[in-house]
Amino acid sequence: MSAVPVLEFDENGDVVTLYTDEIDLYELGLLGQVRRASHVEFDEASQEWMVRTPDGEIVHRDRNRERAIAWEIRNFGPGGKHYCPVCGAA
Repeated sequence: MSAVPVLEFDENGDVVTLYTDEIDLYELGLLGQVRRASHVEFDEASQEWMVRTPDGEIVHRDRNRERAIAWEIRNFGPGGKHYCPVCGAA
């Protein structure tokens, strides 16, 4: 499942987005203050993929990595439950 990449610009003209290789951000100029909005990692004990916030809170689990990433994109992207338009993070 591929999501349509979205670029938002804040009041300072900075770009806020979920990173994707579908957009070459280097074409916009130098990258700075790149922060992770979330982490997707495998939990060996539960045999599931976990989506975590930057502070480590588990917000989603799925046995399928692709579905976990799709959930991450929906929920950390614009309009998602964990989206922050100022910082691009939870």
